[in-house]
Amino acid sequence: ETKKTSLAGGASIASSPSMFDVLEPPPLSVDLPRRPPLTSIERERRLAEIDLLKRLRDGDQEAISDLWSLWFSERGPKAESWLKEADELMGGNVRDQIEAERILRSLIEEYGVYFAEPVNRLATLYFSQGRMEEALALNKIVLAVKPWHVGALSHIVTVYEALGDSMNARAWAKFRLPNFSPTGSNKRRERWVEQAISDATRLYEQGEMANAMIFGEPDLKTNNRNYDDDAWQ
Repeated sequence: ETKKTSLAGGASIASSPSMFDVLEPPPLSVDLPRRPPLTSIERERRLAEIDLLKRLRDGDQEAISDLWSLWFSERGPKAESWLKEADELMGGNVRDQIEAERILRSLIEEYGVYFAEPVNRLATLYFSQGRMEEALALNKIVLAVKPWHVGALSHIVTVYEALGDSMNARAWAKFRLPNFSPTGSNKRRERWVEQAISDATRLYEQGEMANAMIFGEPDLKTNNRNYDDDAWQ
């Protein structure tokens, strides 16, 4: 039996990542608030994320760093600055960690779970404090939002191992980003990348369809306006 993680506010939808290779990962059983509409800048970020995922196919290590940078900056420079401060505090003493948790929770409250990186960092903080069940619940939320999140895919394996759940640890280990081999076959990595691109594209298209339902089809004369209201993404 899988546990269900519930989030308050808004209509709920059940989410779980799509399958890599032939197997499907264990169900996440996470209820997420409805995805907010795409702003112009959010649309650009989603397309940039898809382009970065494509670069992983050929073992581009800079693409990994660029993905992390994108995830940290998804809600603009102010949120990024707070997130980086929390990240630094996480490695400090008890007082520092309490402040890091406060910052991360504030970011989640202000921007919601679709700004996934504060949720991911809070999961990491809880893991370091031995709060495994809380870390696992947050890990699942991150993967429901971004099934291709390389950090969360790796971290959930570590959390399950710490919980002594070797069955789920082994099951999720199959869905981590495979290492790139300069000389050998990279078919597993290629399949991983293709599925990640497919998932990211599908969620982007869902956002576009949601926009069309709310606002109607975009007006070509005004579509290039930059509505940079990050707080409601």
